[in-house]
Amino acid sequence: MQNHMNKLSGAAILSVLACSTLAWLLLGIPSSGINDADVYLVYARNFLEGHGFVYNVGGEQLEGFPSLLWMLICSFVYIFSRAVEVPLLLLNLLFGIITVYICLKRCNQKTAFLVLLCSAPAWFAWCQIALVESGLWCLLLTATILAVSERNTSKVAWLLPLLVVTRPEAMLWGCWLLLVLFLGFGMDRGWRIGLRKIFLPVFTFGTTWAVLALFRGLYFGNVLPSSSSSTPVHGLQVDLGAGVAYLLGYLFSNPAVLLAVLVFGWVCVREISRKRGLSRVLVVCLCLLPGLAIPLMAGDESFRAFRFYQPVWPLLCLVAAWAMPLLYERQGRLIRRMAPVLLMLAGWMIFAMSVNLKHEFTMARKSREQGSVLARMFEGHTSLPSVGTMSAGGCKYAYPGKVYDLKGLAAAKTDPIPRAKQGAESRPPFDREVFHEWYPDILIRSASDAFNRRVFTKLQSERWFQKRYLKGELWYNDEILFGYFSKRLLNGLEEGHYAFSQDLQYTLSMEAPLDLSVDLPDEALKFGFAAQDKDGLAAEFLPLWSPPQKF
Repeated sequence: MQNHMNKLSGAAILSVLACSTLAWLLLGIPSSGINDADVYLVYARNFLEGHGFVYNVGGEQLEGFPSLLWMLICSFVYIFSRAVEVPLLLLNLLFGIITVYICLKRCNQKTAFLVLLCSAPAWFAWCQIALVESGLWCLLLTATILAVSERNTSKVAWLLPLLVVTRPEAMLWGCWLLLVLFLGFGMDRGWRIGLRKIFLPVFTFGTTWAVLALFRGLYFGNVLPSSSSSTPVHGLQVDLGAGVAYLLGYLFSNPAVLLAVLVFGWVCVREISRKRGLSRVLVVCLCLLPGLAIPLMAGDESFRAFRFYQPVWPLLCLVAAWAMPLLYERQGRLIRRMAPVLLMLAGWMIFAMSVNLKHEFTMARKSREQGSVLARMFEGHTSLPSVGTMSAGGCKYAYPGKVYDLKGLAAAKTDPIPRAKQGAESRPPFDREVFHEWYPDILIRSASDAFNRRVFTKLQSERWFQKRYLKGELWYNDEILFGYFSKRLLNGLEEGHYAFSQDLQYTLSMEAPLDLSVDLPDEALKFGFAAQDKDGLAAEFLPLWSPPQKF
Protein backbone atom coordinates (compact mmCIF):
# COMPACT_ATOMS: atom_id res chain seq x y z
CA MET A 1 0.00 0.00 0.00
CA GLN A 2 2.79 2.39 0.95
CA ASN A 3 4.65 1.54 -2.26
CA HIS A 4 1.50 2.28 -4.27
CA MET A 5 1.09 5.68 -2.62
CA ASN A 6 4.75 6.48 -3.25
CA LYS A 7 4.28 5.70 -6.94
CA LEU A 8 1.24 7.97 -7.11
CA SER A 9 3.10 10.76 -5.34
CA GLY A 10 6.07 10.35 -7.66
CA ALA A 11 3.87 10.45 -10.74
CA ALA A 12 2.09 13.58 -9.51
CA ILE A 13 5.32 15.36 -8.59
CA LEU A 14 7.10 14.43 -11.81
CA SER A 15 4.23 15.40 -14.11
CA VAL A 16 3.58 18.77 -12.45
CA LEU A 17 7.23 19.76 -12.12
CA ALA A 18 8.20 18.67 -15.64
CA CYS A 19 5.24 20.27 -17.42
CA SER A 20 5.37 23.44 -15.32
CA THR A 21 9.07 23.85 -16.09
CA LEU A 22 8.49 23.39 -19.81
CA ALA A 23 5.57 25.85 -19.76
CA TRP A 24 7.74 28.34 -17.84
CA LEU A 25 10.44 28.08 -20.50
CA LEU A 26 7.97 28.55 -23.34
CA LEU A 27 6.49 31.60 -21.58
CA GLY A 28 9.88 33.30 -21.70
CA ILE A 29 11.15 32.39 -18.20
CA PRO A 30 9.07 35.02 -16.37
CA SER A 31 10.44 36.12 -13.00
CA SER A 32 7.02 37.15 -11.70
CA GLY A 33 3.35 36.47 -12.37
CA ILE A 34 0.82 38.30 -14.50
CA ASN A 35 -0.60 41.77 -13.82
CA ASP A 36 -3.34 40.39 -11.55
CA ALA A 37 -0.69 38.67 -9.43
CA ASP A 38 0.94 42.07 -8.86
CA VAL A 39 -2.46 43.50 -7.89
CA TYR A 40 -2.69 40.82 -5.19
CA LEU A 41 0.82 41.66 -3.99
CA VAL A 42 -0.02 45.37 -3.75
CA TYR A 43 -3.07 44.66 -1.60
CA ALA A 44 -1.15 42.10 0.47
CA ARG A 45 1.69 44.53 1.17
CA ASN A 46 -0.66 47.36 2.11
CA PHE A 47 -2.71 45.05 4.32
CA LEU A 48 0.38 43.74 6.10
CA GLU A 49 1.68 47.28 6.66
CA GLY A 50 -1.56 48.23 8.40
CA HIS A 51 -3.22 50.29 5.66
CA GLY A 52 -6.14 47.90 5.26
CA PHE A 53 -7.63 46.65 2.00
CA VAL A 54 -6.50 49.57 -0.15
CA TYR A 55 -4.81 49.78 -3.53
CA ASN A 56 -3.38 53.27 -3.12
CA VAL A 57 -2.23 54.04 0.42
CA GLY A 58 -4.62 56.56 1.91
CA GLY A 59 -7.24 55.78 -0.71
CA GLU A 60 -10.67 54.22 -0.44
CA GLN A 61 -11.03 50.74 1.06
CA LEU A 62 -11.89 48.47 -1.85
CA GLU A 63 -12.15 44.77 -2.57
CA GLY A 64 -10.19 45.03 -5.80
CA PHE A 65 -9.23 41.35 -5.84
CA PRO A 66 -11.42 38.30 -6.56
CA SER A 67 -9.92 35.96 -3.93
CA LEU A 68 -9.79 37.02 -0.29
CA LEU A 69 -8.07 33.78 0.74
CA TRP A 70 -5.30 34.14 -1.85
CA MET A 71 -4.71 37.75 -0.83
CA LEU A 72 -4.34 36.65 2.80
CA ILE A 73 -1.95 33.88 1.75
CA CYS A 74 0.15 36.47 -0.11
CA SER A 75 0.15 38.64 3.02
CA PHE A 76 1.29 35.69 5.13
CA VAL A 77 4.17 34.98 2.73
CA TYR A 78 5.18 38.65 2.97
CA ILE A 79 5.84 38.18 6.69
CA PHE A 80 8.80 35.93 5.93
CA SER A 81 10.11 37.42 2.68
CA ARG A 82 9.61 40.45 0.48
CA ALA A 83 10.67 38.33 -2.49
CA VAL A 84 7.36 36.49 -2.57
CA GLU A 85 7.42 35.19 -6.14
CA VAL A 86 9.42 32.01 -5.45
CA PRO A 87 7.42 30.98 -2.33
CA LEU A 88 4.15 31.57 -4.19
CA LEU A 89 5.38 29.53 -7.16
CA LEU A 90 6.36 26.66 -4.86
CA LEU A 91 2.97 26.89 -3.17
CA ASN A 92 1.17 26.72 -6.52
CA LEU A 93 3.29 23.73 -7.52
CA LEU A 94 2.26 22.04 -4.27
CA PHE A 95 -1.41 22.79 -5.00
CA GLY A 96 -0.99 21.25 -8.45
CA ILE A 97 0.74 18.14 -7.10
CA ILE A 98 -2.02 17.57 -4.53
CA THR A 99 -4.70 18.06 -7.19
CA VAL A 100 -3.10 15.49 -9.49
CA TYR A 101 -2.50 13.08 -6.60
CA ILE A 102 -6.11 13.01 -5.37
CA CYS A 103 -7.29 12.43 -8.94
CA LEU A 104 -4.79 9.60 -9.49
CA LYS A 105 -5.98 7.91 -6.30
CA ARG A 106 -9.45 7.61 -7.80
CA CYS A 107 -8.42 6.61 -11.31
CA ASN A 108 -7.65 3.11 -12.60
CA GLN A 109 -6.45 4.43 -15.95
CA LYS A 110 -3.62 6.53 -14.52
CA THR A 111 -1.63 6.71 -17.74
CA ALA A 112 -4.64 7.98 -19.68
CA PHE A 113 -5.29 10.62 -17.01
CA LEU A 114 -1.69 11.85 -17.01
CA VAL A 115 -1.52 11.93 -20.81
CA LEU A 116 -4.66 14.06 -21.04
CA LEU A 117 -3.60 16.36 -18.20
CA CYS A 118 -0.08 16.89 -19.55
CA SER A 119 -1.36 17.54 -23.07
CA ALA A 120 -2.82 20.91 -22.00
CA PRO A 121 0.06 23.28 -21.11
CA ALA A 122 -2.35 26.15 -20.39
CA TRP A 123 -3.40 24.43 -17.14
CA PHE A 124 0.17 24.48 -15.85
CA ALA A 125 0.66 28.06 -17.02
CA TRP A 126 -2.46 29.38 -15.28
CA CYS A 127 -2.53 27.21 -12.17
CA GLN A 128 1.20 27.17 -11.39
CA ILE A 129 3.11 29.92 -13.23
CA ALA A 130 0.69 32.88 -13.26
CA LEU A 131 0.83 33.27 -9.43
CA VAL A 132 -2.87 34.02 -9.11
CA GLU A 133 -5.58 32.10 -7.26
CA SER A 134 -6.28 29.63 -10.09
CA GLY A 135 -4.17 26.83 -8.57
CA LEU A 136 -5.80 27.19 -5.15
CA TRP A 137 -9.28 27.38 -6.67
CA CYS A 138 -8.59 24.31 -8.82
CA LEU A 139 -7.45 22.27 -5.81
CA LEU A 140 -10.41 23.24 -3.62
CA LEU A 141 -12.92 22.73 -6.42
CA THR A 142 -11.49 19.31 -7.31
CA ALA A 143 -11.42 18.16 -3.68
CA THR A 144 -14.97 19.39 -3.02
CA ILE A 145 -16.48 17.73 -6.10
CA LEU A 146 -14.75 14.44 -5.30
CA ALA A 147 -16.04 14.66 -1.71
CA VAL A 148 -19.58 15.23 -3.04
CA SER A 149 -19.23 12.23 -5.37
CA GLU A 150 -18.20 10.10 -2.38
CA ARG A 151 -20.91 11.64 -0.18
CA ASN A 152 -18.37 12.60 2.45
CA THR A 153 -20.40 15.29 4.20
CA SER A 154 -17.72 16.15 6.76
CA LYS A 155 -15.21 17.00 4.02
CA VAL A 156 -17.82 18.96 2.09
CA ALA A 157 -18.66 20.87 5.29
CA TRP A 158 -15.16 22.26 5.71
CA LEU A 159 -14.28 22.60 2.03
CA LEU A 160 -17.31 24.73 1.09
CA PRO A 161 -16.30 27.62 3.42
CA LEU A 162 -12.87 27.63 1.80
CA LEU A 163 -14.51 27.88 -1.61
CA VAL A 164 -16.56 30.84 -0.39
CA VAL A 165 -13.49 32.90 0.54
CA THR A 166 -11.59 31.89 -2.60
CA ARG A 167 -13.81 33.01 -5.50
CA PRO A 168 -17.03 35.09 -5.78
CA GLU A 169 -18.75 32.46 -7.94
CA ALA A 170 -18.47 29.99 -5.04
CA MET A 171 -22.03 31.00 -4.10
CA LEU A 172 -23.33 29.41 -7.32
CA TRP A 173 -20.98 26.47 -7.03
CA GLY A 174 -21.90 25.80 -3.41
CA CYS A 175 -25.65 25.85 -4.03
CA TRP A 176 -25.29 23.49 -6.98
CA LEU A 177 -22.98 21.06 -5.16
CA LEU A 178 -25.32 20.94 -2.16
CA LEU A 179 -28.24 20.21 -4.49
CA VAL A 180 -26.34 17.34 -6.13
CA LEU A 181 -25.36 15.99 -2.71
CA PHE A 182 -28.97 16.16 -1.54
CA LEU A 183 -30.20 14.37 -4.68
CA GLY A 184 -27.65 11.62 -4.17
CA PHE A 185 -28.75 10.93 -0.60
CA GLY A 186 -32.43 11.45 -1.36
CA MET A 187 -32.61 9.07 -4.32
CA ASP A 188 -30.77 6.31 -2.46
CA ARG A 189 -31.87 6.68 1.17
CA GLY A 190 -34.90 8.95 1.20
CA TRP A 191 -35.43 12.69 1.18
CA ARG A 192 -35.64 13.10 4.96
CA ILE A 193 -32.32 11.39 5.41
CA GLY A 194 -30.97 13.54 2.59
CA LEU A 195 -32.03 16.72 4.39
CA ARG A 196 -30.47 15.50 7.61
CA LYS A 197 -27.22 14.54 5.90
CA ILE A 198 -26.68 17.88 4.19
CA PHE A 199 -27.52 19.98 7.26
CA LEU A 200 -23.89 20.42 8.36
CA PRO A 201 -22.56 21.42 4.90
CA VAL A 202 -25.49 23.81 4.44
CA PHE A 203 -24.83 25.32 7.86
CA THR A 204 -21.10 25.89 7.32
CA PHE A 205 -21.67 27.19 3.79
CA GLY A 206 -24.46 29.56 4.81
CA THR A 207 -22.68 30.76 7.94
CA THR A 208 -19.50 31.54 6.03
CA TRP A 209 -21.43 33.49 3.41
CA ALA A 210 -23.33 35.41 6.08
CA VAL A 211 -20.16 36.33 7.98
CA LEU A 212 -18.39 37.33 4.77
CA ALA A 213 -21.36 39.43 3.63
CA LEU A 214 -21.50 41.13 7.05
CA PHE A 215 -17.78 41.87 6.87
CA ARG A 216 -18.12 43.29 3.36
CA GLY A 217 -21.07 45.42 4.40
CA LEU A 218 -19.29 46.88 7.43
CA TYR A 219 -15.86 47.31 5.82
CA PHE A 220 -16.53 48.00 2.13
CA GLY A 221 -20.13 49.21 2.36
CA ASN A 222 -21.39 46.51 0.00
CA VAL A 223 -22.45 42.98 0.94
CA LEU A 224 -21.71 41.67 -2.55
CA PRO A 225 -18.17 41.25 -3.89
CA SER A 226 -17.01 44.28 -5.85
CA SER A 227 -14.56 42.28 -7.93
CA SER A 228 -15.74 39.25 -9.84
CA SER A 229 -14.78 37.00 -12.69
CA SER A 230 -18.21 37.55 -14.19
CA THR A 231 -18.64 40.39 -16.63
CA PRO A 232 -21.55 42.76 -16.07
CA VAL A 233 -24.57 41.88 -18.16
CA HIS A 234 -24.44 44.34 -21.04
CA GLY A 235 -27.14 42.78 -23.12
CA LEU A 236 -27.77 39.10 -22.42
CA GLN A 237 -27.61 38.10 -26.08
CA VAL A 238 -24.21 39.74 -26.48
CA ASP A 239 -22.86 37.91 -23.44
CA LEU A 240 -24.31 34.60 -24.57
CA GLY A 241 -22.83 35.06 -28.01
CA ALA A 242 -19.44 35.91 -26.54
CA GLY A 243 -19.78 33.01 -24.12
CA VAL A 244 -20.50 30.52 -26.90
CA ALA A 245 -17.54 31.85 -28.88
CA TYR A 246 -15.39 31.56 -25.75
CA LEU A 247 -16.47 27.94 -25.20
CA LEU A 248 -15.89 27.01 -28.84
CA GLY A 249 -12.51 28.68 -28.73
CA TYR A 250 -11.60 26.61 -25.70
CA LEU A 251 -12.79 23.36 -27.30
CA PHE A 252 -10.69 23.88 -30.41
CA SER A 253 -7.67 25.33 -28.64
CA ASN A 254 -6.19 21.88 -28.03
CA PRO A 255 -6.99 18.36 -29.32
CA ALA A 256 -6.86 16.98 -25.77
CA VAL A 257 -9.48 19.50 -24.64
CA LEU A 258 -11.81 18.61 -27.50
CA LEU A 259 -11.36 14.89 -26.80
CA ALA A 260 -11.94 15.25 -23.05
CA VAL A 261 -15.09 17.37 -23.46
CA LEU A 262 -16.53 15.04 -26.11
CA VAL A 263 -15.92 12.03 -23.86
CA PHE A 264 -17.42 13.98 -20.95
CA GLY A 265 -20.60 14.57 -22.96
CA TRP A 266 -20.72 10.92 -24.05
CA VAL A 267 -20.31 9.75 -20.45
CA CYS A 268 -23.14 12.03 -19.28
CA VAL A 269 -25.53 10.67 -21.91
CA ARG A 270 -24.48 7.08 -21.24
CA GLU A 271 -24.86 7.30 -17.46
CA ILE A 272 -28.26 8.99 -17.68
CA SER A 273 -29.57 6.49 -20.23
CA ARG A 274 -28.55 3.55 -18.05
CA LYS A 275 -30.98 4.75 -15.35
CA ARG A 276 -28.91 3.43 -12.45
CA GLY A 277 -29.38 6.45 -10.23
CA LEU A 278 -26.61 8.87 -9.37
CA SER A 279 -23.42 6.89 -9.84
CA ARG A 280 -20.10 8.41 -8.81
CA VAL A 281 -19.23 9.16 -12.43
CA LEU A 282 -22.57 10.86 -13.06
CA VAL A 283 -22.26 12.91 -9.86
CA VAL A 284 -18.86 14.23 -10.96
CA CYS A 285 -20.30 15.04 -14.39
CA LEU A 286 -23.24 16.91 -12.85
CA CYS A 287 -20.94 18.78 -10.48
CA LEU A 288 -18.83 19.97 -13.41
CA LEU A 289 -21.73 21.62 -15.24
CA PRO A 290 -21.29 25.05 -13.55
CA GLY A 291 -17.65 25.00 -14.62
CA LEU A 292 -18.79 24.95 -18.24
CA ALA A 293 -21.92 27.08 -17.80
CA ILE A 294 -20.65 30.04 -15.74
CA PRO A 295 -18.12 31.23 -18.37
CA LEU A 296 -20.75 30.54 -21.03
CA MET A 297 -23.23 32.91 -19.34
CA ALA A 298 -20.65 35.48 -18.28
CA GLY A 299 -19.31 35.96 -21.76
CA ASP A 300 -15.79 36.64 -22.95
CA GLU A 301 -12.80 37.69 -20.84
CA SER A 302 -9.65 39.67 -21.50
CA PHE A 303 -7.26 36.93 -20.44
CA ARG A 304 -5.64 34.53 -22.85
CA ALA A 305 -5.46 30.72 -22.86
CA PHE A 306 -8.99 30.39 -21.41
CA ARG A 307 -8.32 31.05 -17.74
CA PHE A 308 -11.93 30.46 -16.64
CA TYR A 309 -11.96 26.84 -17.82
CA GLN A 310 -8.60 25.76 -16.41
CA PRO A 311 -9.75 24.92 -12.83
CA VAL A 312 -12.07 22.12 -14.07
CA TRP A 313 -9.47 20.57 -16.38
CA PRO A 314 -8.19 17.84 -13.97
CA LEU A 315 -11.72 16.56 -13.37
CA LEU A 316 -12.51 16.58 -17.09
CA CYS A 317 -9.40 14.44 -17.55
CA LEU A 318 -10.54 12.15 -14.72
CA VAL A 319 -13.98 11.59 -16.26
CA ALA A 320 -12.39 10.92 -19.66
CA ALA A 321 -9.87 8.51 -18.11
CA TRP A 322 -12.69 6.57 -16.41
CA ALA A 323 -14.26 6.02 -19.82
CA MET A 324 -11.05 5.15 -21.68
CA PRO A 325 -11.35 1.32 -21.30
CA LEU A 326 -14.70 1.46 -23.11
CA LEU A 327 -13.18 3.50 -25.93
CA TYR A 328 -9.83 1.72 -26.13
CA GLU A 329 -11.28 -1.75 -26.59
CA ARG A 330 -12.70 -0.66 -29.95
CA GLN A 331 -9.36 0.63 -31.25
CA GLY A 332 -6.40 -1.19 -32.74
CA ARG A 333 -3.08 -1.61 -30.95
CA LEU A 334 -1.30 0.93 -33.15
CA ILE A 335 -3.86 3.64 -32.39
CA ARG A 336 -3.73 2.88 -28.67
CA ARG A 337 0.04 3.34 -28.68
CA MET A 338 0.31 6.30 -31.01
CA ALA A 339 -2.67 8.36 -29.81
CA PRO A 340 -1.13 9.44 -26.44
CA VAL A 341 2.14 10.49 -28.09
CA LEU A 342 0.41 12.44 -30.85
CA LEU A 343 -1.97 14.07 -28.37
CA MET A 344 0.85 15.38 -26.18
CA LEU A 345 2.94 16.51 -29.14
CA ALA A 346 0.00 18.36 -30.68
CA GLY A 347 -0.88 20.09 -27.41
CA TRP A 348 2.63 21.33 -26.73
CA MET A 349 3.31 22.30 -30.34
CA ILE A 350 0.15 24.41 -30.46
CA PHE A 351 1.09 26.05 -27.17
CA ALA A 352 4.66 26.68 -28.34
CA MET A 353 3.58 28.17 -31.67
CA SER A 354 0.91 30.44 -30.22
CA VAL A 355 2.10 31.13 -26.66
CA ASN A 356 -0.49 33.91 -26.54
CA LEU A 357 -0.39 33.78 -22.75
CA LYS A 358 3.18 35.07 -22.91
CA HIS A 359 1.70 38.51 -23.60
CA GLU A 360 0.25 38.62 -20.06
CA PHE A 361 3.67 38.03 -18.50
CA THR A 362 5.33 40.51 -20.85
CA MET A 363 2.85 43.24 -19.91
CA ALA A 364 3.38 42.55 -16.20
CA ARG A 365 7.17 42.69 -16.59
CA LYS A 366 7.06 45.96 -18.54
CA SER A 367 4.64 47.41 -16.01
CA ARG A 368 7.08 46.65 -13.19
CA GLU A 369 9.92 48.19 -15.19
CA GLN A 370 7.87 51.36 -15.73
CA GLY A 371 7.09 51.51 -12.03
CA SER A 372 10.78 51.15 -11.18
CA VAL A 373 11.68 53.97 -13.58
CA LEU A 374 9.04 56.19 -11.99
CA ALA A 375 10.28 55.36 -8.49
CA ARG A 376 13.87 56.29 -9.38
CA MET A 377 12.87 59.34 -11.39
CA PHE A 378 10.85 60.92 -8.57
CA GLU A 379 12.71 59.54 -5.57
CA GLY A 380 12.76 62.05 -2.75
CA HIS A 381 9.76 64.05 -3.96
CA THR A 382 7.36 64.87 -1.17
CA SER A 383 4.40 64.75 -3.56
CA LEU A 384 4.71 61.92 -6.07
CA PRO A 385 2.98 62.32 -9.45
CA SER A 386 -0.11 60.23 -10.05
CA VAL A 387 0.03 57.75 -12.92
CA GLY A 388 -2.57 56.24 -15.22
CA THR A 389 -1.79 53.05 -17.12
CA MET A 390 -3.44 49.95 -18.57
CA SER A 391 -1.36 47.40 -16.64
CA ALA A 392 -1.41 49.02 -13.24
CA GLY A 393 -0.51 46.06 -11.02
CA GLY A 394 3.21 45.89 -11.71
CA CYS A 395 3.55 49.68 -11.92
CA LYS A 396 1.92 50.15 -8.53
CA TYR A 397 3.95 47.31 -7.02
CA ALA A 398 7.19 49.12 -7.89
CA TYR A 399 6.04 52.75 -7.57
CA PRO A 400 4.82 54.17 -4.24
CA GLY A 401 2.79 56.98 -5.80
CA LYS A 402 -0.89 56.86 -6.73
CA VAL A 403 -1.61 54.64 -9.74
CA TYR A 404 -4.89 54.35 -11.66
CA ASP A 405 -5.78 51.50 -13.96
CA LEU A 406 -7.28 53.05 -17.10
CA LYS A 407 -9.41 49.93 -17.55
CA GLY A 408 -11.30 51.34 -14.60
CA LEU A 409 -12.63 54.00 -16.98
CA ALA A 410 -15.13 51.33 -18.02
CA ALA A 411 -15.86 50.39 -14.40
CA ALA A 412 -17.23 51.98 -11.26
CA LYS A 413 -16.30 55.55 -10.51
CA THR A 414 -14.42 55.17 -7.26
CA ASP A 415 -12.51 52.00 -8.09
CA PRO A 416 -8.87 52.67 -9.08
CA ILE A 417 -8.69 49.23 -10.74
CA PRO A 418 -11.32 47.51 -12.88
CA ARG A 419 -13.99 45.55 -11.05
CA ALA A 420 -14.26 43.03 -13.86
CA LYS A 421 -12.21 41.75 -16.75
CA GLN A 422 -14.33 42.22 -19.80
CA GLY A 423 -14.20 41.26 -23.42
CA ALA A 424 -13.79 44.10 -25.84
CA GLU A 425 -17.21 43.52 -27.35
CA SER A 426 -19.10 43.82 -24.08
CA ARG A 427 -17.38 46.79 -22.45
CA PRO A 428 -19.57 49.59 -21.12
CA PRO A 429 -19.07 53.11 -22.48
CA PHE A 430 -15.87 55.00 -21.80
CA ASP A 431 -16.36 57.28 -18.78
CA ARG A 432 -14.74 60.67 -19.36
CA GLU A 433 -15.95 62.07 -16.04
CA VAL A 434 -13.97 59.46 -14.14
CA PHE A 435 -10.80 60.39 -15.99
CA HIS A 436 -11.41 64.10 -15.37
CA GLU A 437 -11.85 63.30 -11.69
CA TRP A 438 -8.61 61.31 -11.59
CA TYR A 439 -6.61 63.76 -13.77
CA PRO A 440 -3.36 61.76 -13.46
CA ASP A 441 -0.07 63.59 -13.96
CA ILE A 442 1.35 60.89 -16.25
CA LEU A 443 -0.31 58.48 -18.67
CA ILE A 444 1.66 55.46 -19.81
CA ARG A 445 0.47 53.57 -22.85
CA SER A 446 1.04 49.85 -22.34
CA ALA A 447 1.35 47.05 -24.88
CA SER A 448 -1.30 47.51 -27.52
CA ASP A 449 -4.69 45.84 -27.38
CA ALA A 450 -8.15 46.77 -28.62
CA PHE A 451 -9.36 48.41 -25.40
CA ASN A 452 -6.02 50.18 -24.94
CA ARG A 453 -6.31 51.80 -28.36
CA ARG A 454 -9.95 52.64 -27.72
CA VAL A 455 -9.23 54.44 -24.45
CA PHE A 456 -6.36 56.50 -25.84
CA THR A 457 -8.28 57.33 -29.01
CA LYS A 458 -11.13 58.64 -26.87
CA LEU A 459 -8.76 60.62 -24.68
CA GLN A 460 -6.82 62.19 -27.53
CA SER A 461 -10.00 63.35 -29.26
CA GLU A 462 -10.96 65.52 -26.26
CA ARG A 463 -10.09 69.21 -26.22
CA TRP A 464 -9.95 68.92 -22.43
CA PHE A 465 -7.17 66.35 -22.79
CA GLN A 466 -5.35 68.19 -25.59
CA LYS A 467 -5.14 71.38 -23.54
CA ARG A 468 -3.71 69.62 -20.50
CA TYR A 469 -1.34 66.93 -21.80
CA LEU A 470 1.75 66.72 -23.99
CA LYS A 471 3.09 63.53 -25.51
CA GLY A 472 6.81 62.82 -25.42
CA GLU A 473 9.74 61.59 -23.34
CA LEU A 474 10.73 62.75 -19.88
CA TRP A 475 14.45 62.49 -19.10
CA TYR A 476 16.04 62.30 -15.67
CA ASN A 477 19.73 61.36 -15.58
CA ASP A 478 19.82 58.04 -17.45
CA GLU A 479 16.10 57.37 -16.97
CA ILE A 480 13.69 57.88 -19.87
CA LEU A 481 9.92 57.62 -19.61
CA PHE A 482 7.63 57.82 -22.64
CA GLY A 483 4.00 58.81 -22.23
CA TYR A 484 1.55 61.69 -21.90
CA PHE A 485 2.50 64.29 -19.30
CA SER A 486 0.27 66.95 -17.80
CA LYS A 487 1.46 70.52 -18.23
CA ARG A 488 0.75 70.92 -14.53
CA LEU A 489 3.47 68.35 -13.81
CA LEU A 490 5.97 69.68 -16.36
CA ASN A 491 5.71 73.24 -15.07
CA GLY A 492 6.34 72.08 -11.52
CA LEU A 493 9.49 70.00 -12.08
CA GLU A 494 12.75 71.08 -10.49
CA GLU A 495 15.17 73.36 -12.31
CA GLY A 496 17.97 71.64 -14.20
CA HIS A 497 17.03 68.09 -13.18
CA TYR A 498 14.61 67.06 -15.91
CA ALA A 499 14.30 67.41 -19.68
CA PHE A 500 11.31 66.81 -21.91
CA SER A 501 11.40 65.71 -25.55
CA GLN A 502 8.07 66.50 -27.17
CA ASP A 503 6.52 64.43 -29.97
CA LEU A 504 5.67 67.15 -32.50
CA GLN A 505 4.24 64.68 -34.99
CA TYR A 506 1.54 63.83 -32.47
CA THR A 507 0.98 67.53 -31.74
CA LEU A 508 0.67 68.48 -35.40
CA SER A 509 -1.70 65.59 -36.06
CA MET A 510 -4.32 67.11 -33.79
CA GLU A 511 -7.28 68.61 -35.59
CA ALA A 512 -6.68 72.12 -34.23
CA PRO A 513 -3.53 73.86 -32.97
CA LEU A 514 -3.00 73.46 -29.25
CA ASP A 515 -1.94 75.91 -26.61
CA LEU A 516 1.48 74.47 -25.75
CA SER A 517 1.76 76.33 -22.49
CA VAL A 518 4.82 74.66 -21.00
CA ASP A 519 6.75 77.63 -19.66
CA LEU A 520 10.46 78.21 -20.31
CA PRO A 521 12.82 81.17 -19.76
CA ASP A 522 13.93 83.34 -22.65
CA GLU A 523 17.31 81.55 -22.76
CA ALA A 524 15.53 78.41 -23.91
CA LEU A 525 14.48 80.15 -27.09
CA LYS A 526 18.11 80.82 -27.94
CA PHE A 527 19.94 77.77 -26.66
CA GLY A 528 17.39 75.18 -25.56
CA PHE A 529 15.91 73.90 -28.80
CA ALA A 530 17.68 71.14 -30.72
CA ALA A 531 15.58 70.08 -33.70
CA GLN A 532 15.62 66.33 -34.33
CA ASP A 533 14.37 64.23 -37.20
CA LYS A 534 14.82 60.51 -36.53
CA ASP A 535 13.33 58.20 -39.15
CA GLY A 536 10.97 60.94 -40.26
CA LEU A 537 9.62 61.54 -36.74
CA ALA A 538 9.89 65.22 -35.86
CA ALA A 539 10.58 65.98 -32.21
CA GLU A 540 11.76 68.86 -30.09
CA PHE A 541 14.12 68.80 -27.12
CA LEU A 542 13.10 71.12 -24.32
CA PRO A 543 15.13 71.50 -21.11
CA LEU A 544 12.84 72.47 -18.25
CA TRP A 545 13.69 75.68 -16.43
CA SER A 546 12.47 77.68 -13.46
CA PRO A 547 11.10 80.29 -12.92
CA PRO A 548 8.72 79.66 -15.85
CA GLN A 549 8.02 82.10 -18.63
CA LYS A 550 5.96 81.82 -21.79
CA PHE A 551 7.75 80.68 -24.94
